[in-house]
Amino acid sequence: MLALPGLIGLAGGCKVDDKHAPDGGTGDAGSAGPVDTQAPDTMIDSGAGCVQPQRPGDVPVLVQRSDRDVRVPGRRRARTDVPLPVHPHAADGPHSFSVRAVDAAGNGDDTPAERVWTIDTVPPDTTLTDAPPAADNSVMAQFSFRSNEQGVSFDCSLDNAGYLPCTSGALFGPVGDGPHSFAVRARDRAGNIDLSPAVYAWTVDTRTPDTQILPAARADRP
Repeated sequence: MLALPGLIGLAGGCKVDDKHAPDGGTGDAGSAGPVDTQAPDTMIDSGAGCVQPQRPGDVPVLVQRSDRDVRVPGRRRARTDVPLPVHPHAADGPHSFSVRAVDAAGNGDDTPAERVWTIDTVPPDTTLTDAPPAADNSVMAQFSFRSNEQGVSFDCSLDNAGYLPCTSGALFGPVGDGPHSFAVRARDRAGNIDLSPAVYAWTVDTRTPDTQILPAARADRP
């Protein structure tokens, strides 16, 4: 039977290169029978991604043990899926989850499996920084925009059409004469979308005005 003590703490980044933990024990089973000193190996099979917009639920943990522990003929390693609950009310920010297996002989995995992730439930904000004049004579419109978060992507909508991926400083058009509208929203790495896109309205008029010279009024006319 395996005991799976886990701990939750703060950490940065997404990848964990080095894992170190206290000594896992010798597993001295006494004088009766062979002594088991082989520590089990622990891996997190799946769980939270690097950045995600919601709190994680259970984290499936893969515990690998020698065949003498699980008595699976012909297999050196065996899988044991152990769902472990992670804090359901974890706050926004970086988090980590560590787990190590301890077998019946008391041997503990001295390199616990660790998963590091960031919870982000806050949508980004989008701001327009450049736009065409409110009354313009160009069929092409250039918009620049930014977000209060780093590493975001943007979706744009012209004249209430569907949102499509876009980049700041891009040209949109050609558009016809008349009123037009533009909207842009940011999307962060966790998938949170700005629910109040930045919007802009302007009018295009490419018609050349007609100029006429009217006859001057005669001075002798009443």
